[in-house]
Amino acid sequence: MSLKFDMDATGSFLVSKRVAQQGRNMHVFSIMIKPDYPRRDKPQAILAGGFNLNQIPLTAATFYRWLEFSGCSSPVSREPIKEKVVLRRISLETIETVPFMVQGVEGPPIARDSSDPLEPGTYGIFSMDGEPYSLQTLGCAEYEAESFRDEETVLSNKYPGQNDIPADLSTRVQSRDQRRCCITGRTDLPTEIVWIYPPLSSYFVDGTNPVNFDQYKHVDNLVTVCTALVDPLQRNLISVDVEDNARIIIFDKITDDISRLLPTNLQTPLPTTTVQDFWRRNFDRTLSLYFPGGQAGPPDVIQHATKCLEQLRGGATPRTPFRRHWRALLGQEVMQEVIRVHKEQTVLSRRT
Repeated sequence: MSLKFDMDATGSFLVSKRVAQQGRNMHVFSIMIKPDYPRRDKPQAILAGGFNLNQIPLTAATFYRWLEFSGCSSPVSREPIKEKVVLRRISLETIETVPFMVQGVEGPPIARDSSDPLEPGTYGIFSMDGEPYSLQTLGCAEYEAESFRDEETVLSNKYPGQNDIPADLSTRVQSRDQRRCCITGRTDLPTEIVWIYPPLSSYFVDGTNPVNFDQYKHVDNLVTVCTALVDPLQRNLISVDVEDNARIIIFDKITDDISRLLPTNLQTPLPTTTVQDFWRRNFDRTLSLYFPGGQAGPPDVIQHATKCLEQLRGGATPRTPFRRHWRALLGQEVMQEVIRVHKEQTVLSRRT
């Protein structure tokens, strides 16, 4: 299902259901110059990702660091950003419903070391020399990461017991932590032992060989947390930015009770580089849920829309079955474009 997100002066464009549900108000576009594009004088813009800045306030410096830390891309098709990039505000023009063109670039590049908070809006990614920057994996077009909990639900039947905590590791963690929550530092609340990065979540990263799961069954990948924080952690609602003094980032809505329970930073040290690396993996996966743009609608709908419009522009009458999915927002917008093109061609034919 696709949903429409209404922008300010830039118009509107379609986003995936996940993007709409997260209420994102910062949208970042990857920019490509394609010789076969309908308007060669203007580059193509593909929705790469974004954030809800009301939920996740970000300085420009933090955004750039996060982007280069993980590419904010999916764990399936990871490709690091190999050069320094900058954001610039852009305005968009819609071409044939789904694709966009960069109508204009507004304002100077946003400084990479800026401590000013980012503002809602539409941004493009550019190289330091001012050229548009394109990274295919940034768009995350056909993959949407799942939370740790959802992944376990999907994979546990095929790989049963892989997220179970071995008894010997549990004993070592109990001895080490003494029921102290690593997040809050408190010992007066019920606690549980949980994975920082569940073994099953390595499925899309390290392959499906169960031997790979064992690499994550390490005492440094286990922590004691307050029972109330288990669900937010497993649903990736919160994570830890190791490079920012282990700051706790709240990525999505949580209850007031949990919010009051959370400190600004982890209240226990990260004693080893192995512990830090597991938290980095946790953070990386969480970013892959909250940055990538996703896809506005099923690929077959988009392909069908493109073919339909190509037929119209060629003067033919498209054979367009009015299936159920055409009544979704993406289908409605496609049909509006079909009607507009048909009217243009009718006017032209009358003139001739």
